Amino acid sequence: MAVILTENRRFQRVRLSLAVSGKCLEKRFRGYKFQGETQDASFDGLCLKIFNSHCFKTGQEVNLNTRLYEGDFLIRLKGIICWVSAQDNHDRPASVGVKLTRFRRFGLWCERIENRMVQA
Repeated sequence: MAVILTENRRFQRVRLSLAVSGKCLEKRFRGYKFQGETQDASFDGLCLKIFNSHCFKTGQEVNLNTRLYEGDFLIRLKGIICWVSAQDNHDRPASVGVKLTRFRRFGLWCERIENRMVQA
């Protein structure tokens, strides 16, 4: 399956700060675990702030876990890395763009993102 990775966005992004943990996949069942935070989100993507960005490559698959609210249910996401910004120094995180490809509770995700858009 061919994946087109462009910077063109189809949906509005909203600021959203959520703790994220996950794994960038190298080979079957192998990869690097990471933790970070979302910078913003849309219906089909996320921008992540990550300190250990060395493991991310454009086109690479990632598994992500987050919660929309503290104590809320765990949301499991799958995505593809669209872009990675260089980490200028060790004091500032790098940014990683993720196109979401699969996750449960998509309707709830869209509803909560839409509510953030209305509030902005």
